Amino acid sequence: MKAWVVRSYFIIWGLLLLLFINLVFTSRLRIFERNPDDDFVLWDNYEYSKVERPEAILGVKEIFTFDLSDISDYEKTLCFYSAHTNIQAFVDGEQVYNLAAGNAYFAGKSPGYYWNFIDLYGFDKGKKLEVVLEPVYKNVIGEIHEFYYGDKNAIVFAQLKQYGIPLILSILCIVIGIFYVSYALLKLSDDKGRMNMTMLGFFAIQLGLWKLFDAEAFMLLIDNAPYLSLMPFLSLMLMCIPFILFLKSNFTNSENPIWYILCVLSELEMVVGIIGQSTGLWDFRDLLWVTHAIIVTVAVVTVIFILREHKKFGINGRLKQSMLWMFVCFVGALVDVVIYYVSGAARSTVIGMLTFSFYVIMLGVSSLKETRELVAIGVNATRYKDMAYHDQLTNLWNRTAYAHDIMDDTFVPDGMGVAMMDANNLKYCNDNFGHDQGDVYIKACADAIQEYLGDIGRCYRVGGDEFCVLINPGHYTLGKERIHAMKEKIENNREIEGFKMHLSCGTKLFDRQIDYDISDTVRRADREMYQEKYLSKKDDTR
Repeated sequence: MKAWVVRSYFIIWGLLLLLFINLVFTSRLRIFERNPDDDFVLWDNYEYSKVERPEAILGVKEIFTFDLSDISDYEKTLCFYSAHTNIQAFVDGEQVYNLAAGNAYFAGKSPGYYWNFIDLYGFDKGKKLEVVLEPVYKNVIGEIHEFYYGDKNAIVFAQLKQYGIPLILSILCIVIGIFYVSYALLKLSDDKGRMNMTMLGFFAIQLGLWKLFDAEAFMLLIDNAPYLSLMPFLSLMLMCIPFILFLKSNFTNSENPIWYILCVLSELEMVVGIIGQSTGLWDFRDLLWVTHAIIVTVAVVTVIFILREHKKFGINGRLKQSMLWMFVCFVGALVDVVIYYVSGAARSTVIGMLTFSFYVIMLGVSSLKETRELVAIGVNATRYKDMAYHDQLTNLWNRTAYAHDIMDDTFVPDGMGVAMMDANNLKYCNDNFGHDQGDVYIKACADAIQEYLGDIGRCYRVGGDEFCVLINPGHYTLGKERIHAMKEKIENNREIEGFKMHLSCGTKLFDRQIDYDISDTVRRADREMYQEKYLSKKDDTR
C-alpha cells in the first residue's frame, strides 16, 4: 500500500504540473482596460452602496463611487486588491475596466485574487467613477477595500515592500525543498532515508508554492493567468501527503495503515476537486473545509501516536523536538486560519509561513545529521558483512556465505551444477616447505578457480584446502570444459620450487529424481572428487 500511495502522489503531482503549465501559457482572464507617473495616496473619499441585483451571482453588487474633480492632469492609476470578485468600472457610464473569470476552461466561477489597476486621465477630471463589485462567494461580501491613487510603479513598489516577506520566505522554502530532494536522490543510498528526505523536500516545495501563490506580492508580478488563483488550494492539498509520509517516520509503528488512509483521503479530495473544477459543479475553494478537516485529523492522529509512543517506548530526543515545533506550527497555522476566515478568505499573515519555514529547516538539519550517521553505520556494517562472508586469504566467499546462500528462501537449485575441489598434498607442502608456501598453494588454486569459474558461478572456500563452486543454470557443460583448462594452469604453476600443484575435482548436475536438495548434489560431487584424489595419489611420482 505504501508504494501505491507514493506512486499515485507523484503521478497526480506530475499531471497537475503539466496541466498548470499548459493552462498558464494558453488561457487568460477576460480583462478590459483602456491603456497604461512618483507618488500615490490612499483614496478613501468615496461613496459605498450595496444593491440587490437579480442578475448577480449572489443577487448583490457593491458599488464604490469616486468624484474625479481633483484628479491629476496627468495619467494616474487607481489600484486595489480583490478576492473572488467580478469587477466593472465606469466613468460617466463608459466602461473602462472589466475583470471576470469568463469562459476559460477549468478556471471556475471566480477570477481569484487580483490586483486591479484602473488608469485615469486628465480628460476624466470632473466625472464620476463607479467601481462595481460582484462577489462570487458570500464571505467576501462587505470586504474592506483599500484604494490607492497615483503612480502605478510607485504603488506596486510600495506593495512589494509591504507584502514582500511572504514572497521571500516562499521562495526560500522552495529552494530548501529542492535541495532536500536533490540531496536525497544524489547522495543517499539507504532507501528509507532517501524516501524520508524526499518527502520532506516535497513538503517544503509544496509549502513554498502554497504561500507563494497566496502572496499578494506575487500577484503584483504575474500576468493575468486565471489559474494561478487555483494553485494555493492545489498546493495545500498536495502538501498533506508528503507531510504525512514524513511525519509517520518519527514513530516506532510507522507502517500503521492509518497514515496511508489519510493519504488516500487527500488524494481522493484532489480527484473530486479536479472533477468539480473542470465540470463547473464546484471550485477547489469549495472543498477547502475538507482539506482543513484532513489537516485536523492528521493533528489528532499525531497526538494519539505521540501518547502511544510515550506509553510504550518513551519519548526520544528527536520526537520531543519535533513535538515542540509541531506545536509552534499549529499555533502559527491557527492564527493564519482565523485571519483567513475573518477576512473573508482575502488575507493571510506571515506567522504560519515563518513557523513552518523554521520547522522545515530544523527537520532538514536533523534528518541530514541522522542520515549521515546512518550512512556511516551502513558503511561499517557493509564492511563487517563483507568480512563475515569472505575468506580473508583467498577473498572467495566462505563457508558462512555458502550456508547463507543455500538456505535463502529465494535459492532454487534447478539447473544448477556443483563443482567440489581439493588441493592435493597440502599437508606435504606445509610440512616440507612451510605454512607460508601452503598459503601460496591455496591462493594459487583460489585465483585459478575465480578466473575460470567466477563469471558463471559462485566460488567458495569451504575448508582449509576445499573449494566449492555453485555453477549457474545453463552453464554446467561450459563449467566442465573450463575446469579441465583450470587444472592444467594450476599444474603448470611453479610458484613453489620443487613442488607440483594439483587440484582434484568432482562435478555433478542437480537432479530432482535423486537429489532432495543441493546438499545431495554436493555429496555426489564430493565423492567423485575424492575418487579422483585417490587415483592421483596412487599415481603420484613426486
